[in-house]
Amino acid sequence: MKKLLTPSGFPENLPQEQILENQFKNIFSSVCESYGYVPLETPAIEYLETLSSKGDINKEIYTITRALGESDSEEKQKRALRFDLTVPLARYVGQHYTDLLFPFKRYQIQKVWRGERAQKGRFREFYQADIDVIANAKLPLHFDAEVALIVAQIFSNFPIHKDIVIHINNRKFLNGLLKDHGVDDFDFALKTIDKIDKIGQAEVRVLMLDKLSVKEEAVDSFLKKISKNYPLKEAKIWLETITTQDEEYKEGILELLTVFDYLKDFLPKKGVTFIFSPKIARGLDYYTGTVYETFITGLEKYGSVCSGGRYANLSERFINRKLPGVGLSIGLSRLLDIIKNESLVSYPPPTTSTLLIGFNKEEERGKVNALAYKFRELGIHTETIHDASFSFGKQKDYANKKKVAFLFLEEGNFSFFIDSKRENFNTEQSMFEYIKNERALY
Repeated sequence: MKKLLTPSGFPENLPQEQILENQFKNIFSSVCESYGYVPLETPAIEYLETLSSKGDINKEIYTITRALGESDSEEKQKRALRFDLTVPLARYVGQHYTDLLFPFKRYQIQKVWRGERAQKGRFREFYQADIDVIANAKLPLHFDAEVALIVAQIFSNFPIHKDIVIHINNRKFLNGLLKDHGVDDFDFALKTIDKIDKIGQAEVRVLMLDKLSVKEEAVDSFLKKISKNYPLKEAKIWLETITTQDEEYKEGILELLTVFDYLKDFLPKKGVTFIFSPKIARGLDYYTGTVYETFITGLEKYGSVCSGGRYANLSERFINRKLPGVGLSIGLSRLLDIIKNESLVSYPPPTTSTLLIGFNKEEERGKVNALAYKFRELGIHTETIHDASFSFGKQKDYANKKKVAFLFLEEGNFSFFIDSKRENFNTEQSMFEYIKNERALY
């Protein structure tokens, strides 16, 4: 037989992996909604003209054509699969501006597609989980702290066996620091600084000296200043010692101090910390203020698993309004791939059931189905054995493999098992009373 495989870069999950992915999506949605964010879905396909505005990404866009041609279609513009959720959001806000209530706070979990070379941890089809706030004319700085808090709470609620560190910086601060050291080519400098974690500071130094008209002493001084990370309290002390006449520099420092002040009293319960990281640049040119990158402690080799920042007006191509925003994006498929490779979680059982009901006479299936229905009414996910001819031992082994509780019915008796623990009941009522009182299945 011909072996059929999925195309390279288009992953699919085993049941327990899919259940874990759904758990993360549920946590993400729940936390976002607890802050008043609303869900959004946009079409997988956008017009190519809408998408092709992000520089180097253009070569990675998947375009769409019908197998039988388009001669019968009125669509004259080329279409393509979205490569992120940010550009569709900008288009959406511009298109529906008069119908939205601002600030518009949305979260979105959908697949995106990129035609890049498939490799470990890099996919052609993958999920992104985004949160953004877009305001009409003016966006208060407390939202820069809010989106960071939401991400911190999401990671705090998701059972990764490693700590998460959210690095925060500000592009105005970084631009001012570059100007203070004689650098005026911000675009090249920021994109180069953004590579520090990938190629190392020494290589970044070589690139800056080669391409920028800056003295060696200035480059060394700049790289020294951005080389150290600071806890928020220490960052505040350090930033307050800086004196400068550059207005952008001063504005960036003030914004950082304001965001840190909002964050200091609202740290999540466990596993997540915030730090000030002066070298975080986020090389994309549309970021204008706060920027973020998120790393798993000890696994920084994988790069950032969540990043984003503040932007002045991403919707300007679609509407003549000033609509500033701030947001963060989690590369969900990539995160789950790291979790799998590094065994960072205890995977759930490969089932959505909590209880399996077994029995030894197929003619009893109607009665068993009625009992299963009662359990489901109690909120207990229940399934029945698929073949009643299986022996008791074989049915119990099947329940153990599924890692669910096992209830075996035999001549009016109910034998109830959770792992090695066993309870026997002679009436249906006594069994339900036990479960109600002991909450045994939870």
